[in-house]
Amino acid sequence: MKIALICTEKLPVPPIAGGAIQIYIEGILPELSKYHDVTVFGVKHDSLPDEEVINGVKFIRVSTSEENKNEYIRNVTLRLNEDYDLVHVFNRPRWVESLGKGLPKTKFSLSLHNEMFNTKKIPADMAIACINRVEFISTVSKFIADGVRKLYPIANNKLHTVYSGVSVDLYKPVMSIEGAQNKINLKRKFGIEDKKVVIFVGRLGVKKGVDKLVDTMKIVMDLRSDVALVVVGSKWYGANTEDEYTQSIVNSSKMLNGPIVFTGFLPPSEIPAYYNMGDVFVCPSQWEEPLARVHYEAMAAGLPIVTTNRGGNAEVVKGFGNGFVIDDFSNPEAFATRIIELLDNPLKASEMGLKGRAIAEEKYNWNRVADEVLSLFEGTKNSVIVEETVDVEETVDVEKTVDVEESINVEETVDVEKSINVEETVDVEKPEPIFVEESVWVENPVIVEETVDVKEPEPIFVEKPVNVEEQKKLKKLKSGKDEKIEYAPKITKVEGIYIIPKSKKPVKVFEPEDEVIEVVQRKRRSYDPSIPPIVAYYLEKCKHYLD
Repeated sequence: MKIALICTEKLPVPPIAGGAIQIYIEGILPELSKYHDVTVFGVKHDSLPDEEVINGVKFIRVSTSEENKNEYIRNVTLRLNEDYDLVHVFNRPRWVESLGKGLPKTKFSLSLHNEMFNTKKIPADMAIACINRVEFISTVSKFIADGVRKLYPIANNKLHTVYSGVSVDLYKPVMSIEGAQNKINLKRKFGIEDKKVVIFVGRLGVKKGVDKLVDTMKIVMDLRSDVALVVVGSKWYGANTEDEYTQSIVNSSKMLNGPIVFTGFLPPSEIPAYYNMGDVFVCPSQWEEPLARVHYEAMAAGLPIVTTNRGGNAEVVKGFGNGFVIDDFSNPEAFATRIIELLDNPLKASEMGLKGRAIAEEKYNWNRVADEVLSLFEGTKNSVIVEETVDVEETVDVEKTVDVEESINVEETVDVEKSINVEETVDVEKPEPIFVEESVWVENPVIVEETVDVKEPEPIFVEKPVNVEEQKKLKKLKSGKDEKIEYAPKITKVEGIYIIPKSKKPVKVFEPEDEVIEVVQRKRRSYDPSIPPIVAYYLEKCKHYLD
Protein backbone atom coordinates (compact mmCIF):
# COMPACT_ATOMS: atom_id res chain seq x y z
CA MET A 1 0.00 0.00 0.00
CA LYS A 2 0.98 3.62 -0.40
CA ILE A 3 0.89 5.08 3.12
CA ALA A 4 1.25 8.63 4.42
CA LEU A 5 2.40 9.15 8.01
CA ILE A 6 1.33 12.58 9.28
CA CYS A 7 3.61 13.67 12.10
CA THR A 8 2.73 16.40 14.61
CA GLU A 9 3.62 20.01 13.92
CA LYS A 10 6.20 20.78 16.62
CA LEU A 11 9.30 18.69 15.97
CA PRO A 12 10.95 17.24 12.84
CA VAL A 13 11.56 13.67 11.71
CA PRO A 14 14.21 12.26 12.03
CA PRO A 15 14.17 13.27 15.75
CA ILE A 16 17.19 15.58 15.71
CA ALA A 17 15.46 17.70 18.39
CA GLY A 18 13.98 14.76 20.29
CA GLY A 19 10.30 14.01 20.78
CA ALA A 20 8.58 10.73 21.69
CA ILE A 21 6.39 10.64 18.56
CA GLN A 22 9.32 11.47 16.30
CA ILE A 23 11.42 8.69 17.89
CA TYR A 24 8.47 6.31 17.51
CA ILE A 25 8.17 7.06 13.78
CA GLU A 26 11.91 6.65 13.23
CA GLY A 27 11.84 3.33 15.10
CA ILE A 28 9.13 1.67 13.01
CA LEU A 29 10.09 3.04 9.57
CA PRO A 30 12.70 0.38 8.68
CA GLU A 31 10.15 -2.44 8.97
CA LEU A 32 7.22 -0.50 7.51
CA SER A 33 9.17 0.47 4.43
CA LYS A 34 9.96 -3.18 3.66
CA TYR A 35 6.31 -3.85 2.89
CA HIS A 36 4.80 -0.49 1.95
CA ASP A 37 5.54 2.69 0.02
CA VAL A 38 5.82 5.16 2.91
CA THR A 39 5.88 8.96 2.88
CA VAL A 40 6.44 10.91 6.12
CA PHE A 41 4.95 14.41 6.35
CA GLY A 42 6.63 16.56 8.98
CA VAL A 43 7.63 20.08 9.92
CA LYS A 44 10.45 22.01 8.29
CA HIS A 45 13.80 22.36 10.07
CA ASP A 46 16.79 24.51 9.15
CA SER A 47 19.14 21.53 9.16
CA LEU A 48 16.95 19.30 6.97
CA PRO A 49 15.94 19.57 3.30
CA ASP A 50 12.30 20.18 2.43
CA GLU A 51 12.20 16.86 0.57
CA GLU A 52 14.45 13.82 0.59
CA VAL A 53 14.42 10.04 0.35
CA ILE A 54 16.16 8.02 3.08
CA ASN A 55 16.36 4.23 2.78
CA GLY A 56 13.35 4.18 0.47
CA VAL A 57 11.20 6.44 2.66
CA LYS A 58 10.16 9.81 1.26
CA PHE A 59 10.16 12.80 3.62
CA ILE A 60 8.11 15.91 2.84
CA ARG A 61 8.57 18.82 5.25
CA VAL A 62 6.27 21.83 5.29
CA SER A 63 6.24 25.09 7.21
CA THR A 64 4.31 25.81 10.39
CA SER A 65 3.53 28.96 12.36
CA GLU A 66 3.14 29.74 16.04
CA GLU A 67 0.66 32.48 15.15
CA ASN A 68 -1.48 30.28 12.91
CA LYS A 69 -1.99 26.78 14.26
CA ASN A 70 -3.69 25.65 11.05
CA GLU A 71 -0.84 26.54 8.70
CA TYR A 72 0.96 23.22 9.09
CA ILE A 73 -2.00 20.97 8.39
CA ARG A 74 -3.13 23.26 5.56
CA ASN A 75 0.26 22.81 3.93
CA VAL A 76 0.12 19.05 4.45
CA THR A 77 -3.34 18.98 2.86
CA LEU A 78 -1.97 20.68 -0.25
CA ARG A 79 0.57 17.88 -0.70
CA LEU A 80 -1.77 14.94 -0.05
CA ASN A 81 -3.73 13.30 -2.85
CA GLU A 82 -5.87 10.24 -3.53
CA ASP A 83 -2.84 8.19 -4.56
CA TYR A 84 -2.48 7.21 -0.90
CA ASP A 85 -4.33 4.09 0.23
CA LEU A 86 -4.00 4.97 3.92
CA VAL A 87 -3.27 8.17 5.84
CA HIS A 88 -2.00 7.43 9.37
CA VAL A 89 -2.33 10.53 11.59
CA PHE A 90 -0.24 10.89 14.74
CA ASN A 91 -1.87 12.28 17.87
CA ARG A 92 -4.14 14.83 16.20
CA PRO A 93 -7.72 13.50 15.92
CA ARG A 94 -8.84 17.01 14.94
CA TRP A 95 -6.97 16.63 11.65
CA VAL A 96 -8.80 13.50 10.51
CA GLU A 97 -12.02 15.27 9.56
CA SER A 98 -10.31 18.13 7.70
CA LEU A 99 -7.92 15.84 5.80
CA GLY A 100 -10.66 13.34 5.06
CA LYS A 101 -12.95 15.84 3.36
CA GLY A 102 -10.60 16.13 0.42
CA LEU A 103 -9.84 12.40 0.27
CA PRO A 104 -13.21 10.60 0.45
CA LYS A 105 -11.83 7.38 -1.06
CA THR A 106 -8.72 7.23 1.14
CA LYS A 107 -8.67 5.29 4.39
CA PHE A 108 -7.54 6.90 7.64
CA SER A 109 -6.13 5.65 10.94
CA LEU A 110 -4.93 7.32 14.13
CA SER A 111 -1.97 6.79 16.48
CA LEU A 112 -2.80 8.27 19.89
CA HIS A 113 0.00 9.25 22.28
CA ASN A 114 -1.85 11.58 24.68
CA GLU A 115 -5.37 12.22 25.97
CA MET A 116 -6.31 14.04 22.78
CA PHE A 117 -9.99 13.01 22.98
CA ASN A 118 -10.39 15.00 26.17
CA THR A 119 -13.44 17.24 25.76
CA LYS A 120 -11.26 20.30 26.37
CA LYS A 121 -9.18 19.41 23.32
CA ILE A 122 -11.79 18.28 20.82
CA PRO A 123 -15.57 18.89 20.57
CA ALA A 124 -17.73 15.81 20.91
CA ASP A 125 -19.11 16.05 17.36
CA MET A 126 -15.61 16.24 15.90
CA ALA A 127 -14.44 13.35 18.08
CA ILE A 128 -17.32 11.15 16.94
CA ALA A 129 -16.69 12.07 13.31
CA CYS A 130 -13.03 11.08 13.73
CA ILE A 131 -13.90 7.76 15.37
CA ASN A 132 -16.32 6.91 12.58
CA ARG A 133 -13.83 7.90 9.88
CA VAL A 134 -10.75 5.97 11.02
CA GLU A 135 -10.11 2.26 10.48
CA PHE A 136 -8.41 1.88 13.85
CA ILE A 137 -6.94 3.86 16.76
CA SER A 138 -3.65 2.62 18.18
CA THR A 139 -2.69 3.90 21.65
CA VAL A 140 0.64 3.87 23.48
CA SER A 141 -0.92 2.60 26.70
CA LYS A 142 -4.01 0.95 28.08
CA PHE A 143 -4.56 4.13 30.10
CA ILE A 144 -5.04 6.17 26.91
CA ALA A 145 -7.31 3.54 25.32
CA ASP A 146 -9.47 3.30 28.45
CA GLY A 147 -9.87 7.08 28.51
CA VAL A 148 -11.22 7.14 24.95
CA ARG A 149 -13.43 4.13 25.63
CA LYS A 150 -14.97 5.79 28.68
CA LEU A 151 -15.79 9.00 26.81
CA TYR A 152 -16.87 7.34 23.56
CA PRO A 153 -17.98 3.68 23.89
CA ILE A 154 -18.53 3.58 20.12
CA ALA A 155 -14.73 3.56 19.73
CA ASN A 156 -14.28 0.30 21.63
CA ASN A 157 -13.79 -2.05 18.68
CA LYS A 158 -11.35 0.31 16.98
CA LEU A 159 -8.96 0.73 19.94
CA HIS A 160 -5.68 -1.23 20.02
CA THR A 161 -2.90 -0.70 22.54
CA VAL A 162 0.53 -0.83 20.89
CA TYR A 163 3.24 -0.19 23.47
CA SER A 164 6.20 1.81 22.22
CA GLY A 165 9.76 0.53 22.00
CA VAL A 166 13.44 1.35 22.17
CA SER A 167 16.52 0.75 20.03
CA VAL A 168 17.93 -1.85 22.37
CA ASP A 169 21.27 -2.06 20.57
CA LEU A 170 21.96 1.64 21.19
CA TYR A 171 21.67 1.23 24.97
CA LYS A 172 24.49 -0.65 26.62
CA PRO A 173 23.59 -2.13 30.00
CA VAL A 174 25.78 -0.80 32.77
CA MET A 175 27.00 -4.33 33.51
CA SER A 176 28.48 -4.62 29.99
CA ILE A 177 32.07 -3.62 29.18
CA GLU A 178 31.00 -0.66 27.03
CA GLY A 179 28.42 0.41 29.59
CA ALA A 180 30.95 0.29 32.41
CA GLN A 181 33.41 2.37 30.37
CA ASN A 182 30.72 4.98 29.64
CA LYS A 183 30.05 5.16 33.36
CA ILE A 184 33.69 5.78 34.22
CA ASN A 185 34.20 8.39 31.51
CA LEU A 186 31.07 10.43 32.20
CA LYS A 187 31.39 10.37 35.98
CA ARG A 188 34.96 11.59 35.57
CA LYS A 189 33.75 14.34 33.24
CA PHE A 190 31.39 15.72 35.88
CA GLY A 191 33.65 15.06 38.88
CA ILE A 192 31.44 12.51 40.61
CA GLU A 193 33.66 9.42 40.30
CA ASP A 194 33.12 8.38 43.94
CA LYS A 195 29.35 8.86 43.97
CA LYS A 196 26.37 6.61 43.39
CA VAL A 197 24.09 8.30 40.87
CA VAL A 198 20.34 8.83 40.86
CA ILE A 199 19.41 9.86 37.31
CA PHE A 200 16.44 11.67 35.76
CA VAL A 201 15.93 12.02 31.99
CA GLY A 202 13.23 14.26 30.54
CA ARG A 203 11.86 17.76 30.19
CA LEU A 204 12.06 20.14 33.14
CA GLY A 205 8.46 21.01 33.88
CA VAL A 206 6.02 20.98 36.78
CA LYS A 207 4.24 17.91 35.38
CA LYS A 208 7.48 15.95 35.25
CA GLY A 209 8.03 16.47 38.99
CA VAL A 210 11.71 17.44 39.01
CA ASP A 211 11.06 19.70 42.03
CA LYS A 212 9.75 16.65 43.92
CA LEU A 213 12.92 14.79 42.99
CA VAL A 214 15.11 17.60 44.35
CA ASP A 215 13.14 17.48 47.63
CA THR A 216 13.59 13.71 47.64
CA MET A 217 17.33 13.99 47.18
CA LYS A 218 17.61 16.30 50.16
CA ILE A 219 16.29 13.46 52.30
CA VAL A 220 18.58 10.92 50.63
CA MET A 221 21.69 13.10 50.83
CA ASP A 222 21.07 13.93 54.48
CA LEU A 223 21.32 10.18 55.15
CA ARG A 224 24.10 9.33 52.69
CA SER A 225 27.09 11.37 51.61
CA ASP A 226 27.99 9.20 48.61
CA VAL A 227 25.10 10.14 46.30
CA ALA A 228 24.82 12.53 43.34
CA LEU A 229 21.80 13.56 41.26
CA VAL A 230 22.12 13.84 37.47
CA VAL A 231 19.34 15.67 35.58
CA VAL A 232 19.43 15.09 31.81
CA GLY A 233 17.21 17.41 29.79
CA SER A 234 15.95 20.97 29.42
CA LYS A 235 12.71 22.92 29.57
CA TRP A 236 11.88 22.16 25.94
CA TYR A 237 13.12 19.93 23.16
CA GLY A 238 16.14 21.10 21.24
CA ALA A 239 16.98 24.17 23.33
CA ASN A 240 18.33 25.26 26.71
CA THR A 241 15.77 27.89 27.64
CA GLU A 242 14.89 28.77 31.21
CA ASP A 243 11.75 29.89 32.97
CA GLU A 244 10.68 30.57 36.54
CA TYR A 245 10.25 26.86 37.27
CA THR A 246 13.66 25.75 36.00
CA GLN A 247 15.30 28.60 37.92
CA SER A 248 13.51 27.53 41.10
CA ILE A 249 14.88 23.99 40.67
CA VAL A 250 18.43 25.32 40.31
CA ASN A 251 17.98 27.46 43.43
CA SER A 252 16.55 24.55 45.43
CA SER A 253 19.39 22.27 44.38
CA LYS A 254 21.89 24.60 46.06
CA MET A 255 20.50 23.46 49.40
CA LEU A 256 21.44 19.82 48.80
CA ASN A 257 24.22 18.16 50.75
CA GLY A 258 25.60 16.55 47.62
CA PRO A 259 26.39 17.32 43.99
CA ILE A 260 23.75 17.79 41.31
CA VAL A 261 24.53 17.85 37.58
CA PHE A 262 22.29 19.61 35.03
CA THR A 263 23.35 18.49 31.55
CA GLY A 264 20.91 20.69 29.65
CA PHE A 265 19.50 19.54 26.31
CA LEU A 266 21.31 16.60 24.74
CA PRO A 267 20.80 15.30 21.18
CA PRO A 268 18.99 11.94 21.22
CA SER A 269 22.13 10.24 19.90
CA GLU A 270 24.05 11.13 23.09
CA ILE A 271 21.45 10.13 25.66
CA PRO A 272 22.01 6.32 25.72
CA ALA A 273 25.53 6.70 27.13
CA TYR A 274 24.31 9.05 29.89
CA TYR A 275 22.00 6.37 31.27
CA ASN A 276 25.16 4.41 32.11
CA MET A 277 26.03 7.01 34.76
CA GLY A 278 23.02 5.96 36.80
CA ASP A 279 22.59 3.43 39.58
CA VAL A 280 18.87 4.19 39.99
CA PHE A 281 16.51 5.74 37.45
CA VAL A 282 13.65 7.90 38.80
CA CYS A 283 10.54 9.14 36.97
CA PRO A 284 8.76 11.45 39.47
CA SER A 285 5.93 12.32 37.06
CA GLN A 286 3.05 14.19 38.73
CA TRP A 287 0.52 14.22 35.89
CA GLU A 288 -1.56 11.48 34.30
CA GLU A 289 1.23 10.64 31.88
CA PRO A 290 0.29 8.48 28.87
CA LEU A 291 3.41 6.33 29.39
CA ALA A 292 6.79 8.05 29.36
CA ARG A 293 9.20 6.43 26.90
CA VAL A 294 12.08 6.97 29.35
CA HIS A 295 10.89 3.78 31.05
CA TYR A 296 11.83 1.77 27.97
CA GLU A 297 15.19 3.52 27.78
CA ALA A 298 15.98 2.89 31.45
CA MET A 299 15.11 -0.79 30.99
CA ALA A 300 17.35 -1.05 27.93
CA ALA A 301 20.19 0.51 29.97
CA GLY A 302 19.72 -2.09 32.70
CA LEU A 303 18.68 0.34 35.44
CA PRO A 304 16.17 -0.34 38.25
CA ILE A 305 13.19 2.02 37.98
CA VAL A 306 11.35 4.09 40.57
CA THR A 307 8.23 5.60 38.96
CA THR A 308 4.82 6.98 39.90
CA ASN A 309 1.46 5.33 39.57
CA ARG A 310 0.25 8.07 37.27
CA GLY A 311 -1.41 7.49 33.92
CA GLY A 312 0.15 4.57 32.07
CA ASN A 313 3.61 4.57 33.67
CA ALA A 314 2.95 1.60 35.93
CA GLU A 315 1.88 -0.58 32.98
CA VAL A 316 5.51 -1.46 32.16
CA VAL A 317 6.80 -1.72 35.75
CA LYS A 318 4.19 -3.02 38.15
CA GLY A 319 4.44 -6.80 38.45
CA PHE A 320 7.47 -7.09 36.15
CA GLY A 321 10.17 -7.08 38.83
CA ASN A 322 12.10 -4.25 37.16
CA GLY A 323 11.39 -1.50 39.67
CA PHE A 324 9.07 0.14 42.17
CA VAL A 325 5.81 2.02 41.61
CA ILE A 326 5.04 4.90 44.01
CA ASP A 327 1.35 5.42 44.79
CA ASP A 328 2.00 8.39 47.09
CA PHE A 329 3.43 10.25 44.08
CA SER A 330 3.70 13.74 45.62
CA ASN A 331 5.48 12.58 48.80
CA PRO A 332 9.30 12.92 48.63
CA GLU A 333 9.68 10.52 51.56
CA ALA A 334 8.00 7.73 49.56
CA PHE A 335 10.57 8.17 46.79
CA ALA A 336 13.47 8.44 49.24
CA THR A 337 12.53 5.15 50.90
CA ARG A 338 12.74 3.21 47.64
CA ILE A 339 15.86 4.98 46.39
CA ILE A 340 17.72 4.26 49.63
CA GLU A 341 16.53 0.64 49.51
CA LEU A 342 18.12 0.20 46.09
CA LEU A 343 21.31 2.04 47.01
CA ASP A 344 21.66 -0.08 50.14
CA ASN A 345 21.05 -3.30 48.20
CA PRO A 346 23.15 -3.21 45.01
CA LEU A 347 22.46 -6.89 44.31
CA LYS A 348 18.70 -6.27 44.33
CA ALA A 349 19.17 -3.19 42.15
CA SER A 350 21.27 -5.20 39.70
CA GLU A 351 18.67 -7.99 39.52
CA MET A 352 15.93 -5.46 38.74
CA GLY A 353 18.13 -3.84 36.10
CA LEU A 354 18.86 -7.17 34.43
CA LYS A 355 15.18 -8.02 34.47
CA GLY A 356 14.35 -4.72 32.79
CA ARG A 357 16.98 -5.27 30.12
CA ALA A 358 15.60 -8.73 29.35
CA ILE A 359 12.05 -7.32 29.07
CA ALA A 360 13.23 -4.57 26.71
CA GLU A 361 15.04 -7.06 24.48
CA GLU A 362 12.09 -9.43 24.34
CA LYS A 363 9.07 -7.15 24.37
CA TYR A 364 9.88 -3.48 23.91
CA ASN A 365 11.92 -3.52 20.71
CA TRP A 366 10.99 -1.70 17.50
CA ASN A 367 10.50 -4.89 15.49
CA ARG A 368 7.64 -5.88 17.78
CA VAL A 369 6.09 -2.40 17.56
CA ALA A 370 6.38 -2.36 13.76
CA ASP A 371 4.88 -5.85 13.46
CA GLU A 372 1.82 -4.79 15.46
CA VAL A 373 1.39 -1.63 13.40
CA LEU A 374 1.83 -3.62 10.17
CA SER A 375 -0.87 -6.02 11.34
CA LEU A 376 -3.26 -3.10 11.86
CA PHE A 377 -2.37 -1.71 8.43
CA GLU A 378 -3.03 -5.12 6.88
CA GLY A 379 -6.48 -5.20 8.47
CA THR A 380 -7.53 -2.10 6.55
CA LYS A 381 -7.12 -3.70 3.12
CA ASN A 382 -10.51 -5.45 3.04
CA SER A 383 -12.55 -2.71 4.67
CA VAL A 384 -15.05 -0.72 2.61
CA ILE A 385 -15.25 3.05 2.74
CA VAL A 386 -18.48 5.00 2.46
CA GLU A 387 -17.91 8.31 0.72
CA GLU A 388 -20.14 10.02 3.24
CA THR A 389 -21.49 8.71 6.51
CA VAL A 390 -25.27 8.89 6.77
CA ASP A 391 -25.93 12.06 8.73
CA VAL A 392 -29.45 12.04 10.11
CA GLU A 393 -28.99 15.39 11.78
CA GLU A 394 -28.74 17.15 8.40
CA THR A 395 -31.99 18.34 6.86
CA VAL A 396 -33.70 15.92 4.49
CA ASP A 397 -34.81 18.12 1.61
CA VAL A 398 -38.35 17.19 0.54
CA GLU A 399 -41.56 19.17 0.00
CA LYS A 400 -42.39 18.33 3.59
CA THR A 401 -39.53 17.66 6.00
CA VAL A 402 -38.90 14.05 6.99
CA ASP A 403 -37.24 13.27 10.32
CA VAL A 404 -35.44 9.96 10.76
CA GLU A 405 -34.98 8.52 14.25
CA GLU A 406 -32.33 6.01 13.36
CA SER A 407 -30.44 5.01 10.23
CA ILE A 408 -32.45 4.49 7.05
CA ASN A 409 -33.17 0.78 6.91
CA VAL A 410 -33.96 -0.34 3.37
CA GLU A 411 -32.89 -3.36 1.34
CA GLU A 412 -30.24 -1.24 -0.33
CA THR A 413 -28.41 1.18 1.99
CA VAL A 414 -28.80 4.81 1.06
CA ASP A 415 -25.74 7.02 0.75
CA VAL A 416 -26.72 10.52 1.76
CA GLU A 417 -24.15 13.17 0.93
CA LYS A 418 -25.85 16.02 2.70
CA SER A 419 -29.54 15.67 1.88
CA ILE A 420 -31.89 13.39 -0.02
CA ASN A 421 -33.70 15.23 -2.81
CA VAL A 422 -37.03 13.57 -3.47
CA GLU A 423 -39.31 14.71 -6.26
CA GLU A 424 -42.48 13.17 -4.88
CA THR A 425 -44.13 14.53 -1.76
CA VAL A 426 -43.82 12.45 1.40
CA ASP A 427 -46.74 12.87 3.78
CA VAL A 428 -45.88 13.27 7.42
CA GLU A 429 -47.95 14.56 10.30
CA LYS A 430 -45.42 17.19 11.45
CA PRO A 431 -41.68 17.49 11.91
CA GLU A 432 -40.28 16.09 15.09
CA PRO A 433 -36.70 16.68 16.32
CA ILE A 434 -34.77 13.57 17.13
CA PHE A 435 -31.88 12.23 19.14
CA VAL A 436 -29.66 9.50 17.78
CA GLU A 437 -27.75 7.11 20.00
CA GLU A 438 -24.64 6.87 17.86
CA SER A 439 -23.26 7.82 14.48
CA VAL A 440 -23.75 5.24 11.75
CA TRP A 441 -21.09 3.62 9.61
CA VAL A 442 -22.52 2.19 6.43
CA GLU A 443 -20.78 -0.53 4.46
CA ASN A 444 -21.27 -1.17 0.72
CA PRO A 445 -23.29 1.98 0.03
CA VAL A 446 -25.66 2.17 -2.91
CA ILE A 447 -26.72 5.60 -4.07
CA VAL A 448 -30.47 5.66 -4.68
CA GLU A 449 -31.96 8.42 -6.78
CA GLU A 450 -35.57 7.25 -6.42
CA THR A 451 -37.99 8.32 -3.70
CA VAL A 452 -37.33 6.78 -0.29
CA ASP A 453 -40.26 5.85 1.91
CA VAL A 454 -39.29 6.44 5.49
CA LYS A 455 -41.37 5.17 8.37
CA GLU A 456 -41.98 7.91 10.90
CA PRO A 457 -40.28 7.01 14.20
CA GLU A 458 -42.38 5.98 17.15
CA PRO A 459 -41.85 8.26 20.17
CA ILE A 460 -40.82 6.70 23.45
CA PHE A 461 -42.94 9.16 25.36
CA VAL A 462 -44.83 12.27 24.32
CA GLU A 463 -45.99 15.14 26.46
CA LYS A 464 -49.56 16.41 26.15
CA PRO A 465 -50.45 16.69 22.43
CA VAL A 466 -50.46 20.17 20.94
CA ASN A 467 -53.31 21.38 18.75
CA VAL A 468 -51.29 23.25 16.16
CA GLU A 469 -54.09 25.30 14.65
CA GLU A 470 -55.48 26.32 18.06
CA GLN A 471 -52.00 27.39 19.20
CA LYS A 472 -51.55 29.51 16.08
CA LYS A 473 -54.92 31.22 16.61
CA LEU A 474 -54.13 31.88 20.26
CA LYS A 475 -50.74 33.38 19.43
CA LYS A 476 -52.25 35.60 16.77
CA LEU A 477 -55.00 36.83 19.12
CA LYS A 478 -52.50 37.73 21.83
CA SER A 479 -49.94 39.50 19.70
CA GLY A 480 -51.97 40.62 16.75
CA LYS A 481 -49.56 38.98 14.35
CA ASP A 482 -48.35 35.53 13.42
CA GLU A 483 -45.52 34.16 15.52
CA LYS A 484 -43.26 31.20 14.90
CA ILE A 485 -44.05 28.34 17.21
CA GLU A 486 -41.34 25.89 18.30
CA TYR A 487 -42.73 22.57 19.41
CA ALA A 488 -41.24 20.57 22.26
CA PRO A 489 -39.52 17.42 21.04
CA LYS A 490 -40.68 13.96 21.84
CA ILE A 491 -38.87 12.47 24.79
CA THR A 492 -36.13 10.21 23.52
CA LYS A 493 -33.94 7.68 25.29
CA VAL A 494 -30.18 8.09 24.75
CA GLU A 495 -27.66 5.81 26.48
CA GLY A 496 -30.24 4.81 29.11
CA ILE A 497 -31.21 8.43 29.86
CA TYR A 498 -34.46 10.10 28.85
CA ILE A 499 -33.84 13.51 27.33
CA ILE A 500 -36.79 15.90 27.67
CA PRO A 501 -37.30 19.63 27.07
CA LYS A 502 -37.18 22.15 29.88
CA SER A 503 -40.70 22.43 31.29
CA LYS A 504 -42.32 25.00 33.55
CA LYS A 505 -43.88 22.21 35.56
CA PRO A 506 -41.95 19.26 37.02
CA VAL A 507 -41.95 16.34 34.62
CA LYS A 508 -41.57 12.76 35.76
CA VAL A 509 -41.06 9.86 33.41
CA PHE A 510 -42.11 6.35 34.37
CA GLU A 511 -41.31 2.99 32.88
CA PRO A 512 -44.28 0.62 32.29
CA GLU A 513 -44.05 -0.74 35.85
CA ASP A 514 -44.02 2.76 37.38
CA GLU A 515 -40.28 2.67 38.00
CA VAL A 516 -38.95 6.23 38.03
CA ILE A 517 -35.92 6.56 35.77
CA GLU A 518 -33.31 9.28 35.38
CA VAL A 519 -34.53 12.46 33.73
CA VAL A 520 -32.35 15.15 32.19
CA GLN A 521 -33.88 18.62 31.85
CA ARG A 522 -31.56 21.29 30.52
CA LYS A 523 -31.94 24.82 29.27
CA ARG A 524 -30.45 25.89 25.96
CA ARG A 525 -26.62 26.00 26.07
CA SER A 526 -26.55 24.87 29.69
CA TYR A 527 -25.40 21.31 30.13
CA ASP A 528 -24.60 19.16 33.12
CA PRO A 529 -20.89 18.20 32.94
CA SER A 530 -21.80 14.76 34.25
CA ILE A 531 -23.69 14.02 31.03
CA PRO A 532 -21.49 11.89 28.75
CA PRO A 533 -20.10 13.85 25.79
CA ILE A 534 -22.05 11.77 23.31
CA VAL A 535 -25.31 12.87 24.98
CA ALA A 536 -24.16 16.47 25.27
CA TYR A 537 -23.40 16.35 21.55
CA TYR A 538 -26.97 15.46 20.66
CA LEU A 539 -28.31 18.05 23.08
CA GLU A 540 -26.17 20.66 21.30
CA LYS A 541 -27.39 19.55 17.89
CA CYS A 542 -31.03 19.86 18.97
CA LYS A 543 -30.74 22.87 21.26
CA HIS A 544 -32.96 25.00 19.01
CA TYR A 545 -35.91 22.80 20.00
CA LEU A 546 -35.43 23.40 23.72
CA ASP A 547 -37.01 26.16 25.78
